[in-house]
Amino acid sequence: MAKRHRRERVEDLLLEVVSEVFRKVKDPGIPSEGLVSFMKVEVANDLGYADVKYSYLGDDKNLEDLQAALDRSKGFFRREINRVVRLRKIPELRFQLDRSMEKGSEILTLLEKVRTDDAKRGGTGTDGPEPGPG
Repeated sequence: MAKRHRRERVEDLLLEVVSEVFRKVKDPGIPSEGLVSFMKVEVANDLGYADVKYSYLGDDKNLEDLQAALDRSKGFFRREINRVVRLRKIPELRFQLDRSMEKGSEILTLLEKVRTDDAKRGGTGTDGPEPGPG
């Protein structure tokens, strides 16, 4: 139980530090337009690695360059983390694109389309059948 809480604290701390360090990264692969957000960090029980989930709102053509830039910058991230955070072992970072925000946006768009279509047909907006006479 205590290990789980410690791991969660480490994950939260790493997320904060990675987000700050990203602003210092100078790599031509990082797109000047768009928005990179670090969403979540998942650390292995032994702190051997940390999966860093990020989202990117911008042109998808930049994703490959962004991923390559993050991968090239892993050493810089680890050095900066080591400078700020005192851990027995700094985990190996694995950057992974998280498309959950994109998927959520698609779902909201579809729900809005269903509501609009329903309103055009004069629907009630409820899930059940419309009440009949009687």
